[in-house]
Amino acid sequence: MYSFKKYISLLLLTVCSASLGTGQTITLPAIISNNMVLQQDTSALIWGWSAVGDTIHIKASWNQEAFMAVTDSEGRWQCHLNTQKSDGQSHTLRLSNISEEILISNILLGEVWLASGQSNMDFPMSKGATWRSGELHEAEALRDADYPSIRFFRVKQSISDTARLDCEGEWVVCDANSIQDKSAIGFYFSRALVNTLGVPVGLIQSTWGGTPIEAWTAENVMNQNPLYADYLLQEQSRKKDNKSSVVLWNAMIHPLNPYAIKGVIWYQGESNVARQERYGQMFINMISSWRQHRNSANLPFYFVQLAPYKGITPEIRAQQYQATQQLSNVQMVVTTDVSDSTDIHPRNKRVPAERLAKVALANVYNQEIVWQGPIYESSTALSNSMLVRFDLHNSKNLRKDNAILGFEIAGDDQVFYRAQAIVEDKHSVRLRSEHVTSPKYTRYAWKNYNKANLYNAEGIPALPFKTD
Repeated sequence: MYSFKKYISLLLLTVCSASLGTGQTITLPAIISNNMVLQQDTSALIWGWSAVGDTIHIKASWNQEAFMAVTDSEGRWQCHLNTQKSDGQSHTLRLSNISEEILISNILLGEVWLASGQSNMDFPMSKGATWRSGELHEAEALRDADYPSIRFFRVKQSISDTARLDCEGEWVVCDANSIQDKSAIGFYFSRALVNTLGVPVGLIQSTWGGTPIEAWTAENVMNQNPLYADYLLQEQSRKKDNKSSVVLWNAMIHPLNPYAIKGVIWYQGESNVARQERYGQMFINMISSWRQHRNSANLPFYFVQLAPYKGITPEIRAQQYQATQQLSNVQMVVTTDVSDSTDIHPRNKRVPAERLAKVALANVYNQEIVWQGPIYESSTALSNSMLVRFDLHNSKNLRKDNAILGFEIAGDDQVFYRAQAIVEDKHSVRLRSEHVTSPKYTRYAWKNYNKANLYNAEGIPALPFKTD
């Protein structure tokens, strides 16, 4: 008989399925366990397995009402529990059938976010093997890492040909030891939310370095879709691995779908540079599919634009931005100022994480803060110069730095030269170059890597753009 305290793999679950009809053991998915954070003020699903026809009684310490569920013909059961607003208290959940009782303890009600993507989201706080070079502010962060109200659940990396019902992992309380191998972006993001909102945060980390977006996309999205045809054809001749289509969706996202979350943070795209012209639509397809499987058409989805690097083109950054223009409640964090020309894994993860937190705080939690940088609005060609105007959203003005870097201008020949840039007024920048007497086109931060430093008054960087 399998203990409910142990993880039951899908294989073992399949093997023992015949015994579910005669046994009395309640089995729970790994994510329903001690130390978890449940999404506050919602209807949270609790689910698991037991003998066919079993009645499962559920009682939560935050709710006086008793609930029950009956297992179906496959031994599955589920129950929706209403969760109250966070009270900061540690709660319990009791589940029982005719012969067994399970007590899940140290549960917090708060905000739950899913952090997913490839290596830059996977990048851990502390130094490890190969590319895991440690977060830039690691020493400082470890001195301020004891947050009992932050909990992490890291999904064990695995692949699957079929959609799994469970994954492997455990909830851990945030402290200087537990965060060392956890997502640095996930930690800084969670810490910013806790410090601002004053409620517990649960961060579910489902990440794997070097993985393409196709691996995180559901099969039904790609079948019969010409956008994916080449990739699907190529992978027929090679062994399945973490780069294969669907496999990470099946193993590392699908099992999480029933668990109530507030939103998603995402950092991925490096592995799709070779197919970058398709990335925008593939990204939109993936986000839409994740929302559909969660029955949440407006699920917050906030992501990091790829940082400048010698092997990352500005075109794929533009492809990423498409999702913000075509889908509601999808927003992007710009990272032109926290990059490394020779390292695809920039060590400064605190800045993009805290910018992600600003996006969430403004768009989900209605905090009155500036979260978006300047976005190109228009340009006017003048005699020997060009005036570029920006949409500043709720910022008051552009920041006046002594030397604004990252701009180029060109005439009709579309030969671009570095431009001298001066903040003209609160919305506009004037560009000049001795090589361009009649400017017509302009670009900003439009290279694989360059230094660009246009900000609004609050220090949020401008979005890269080009007009040619």
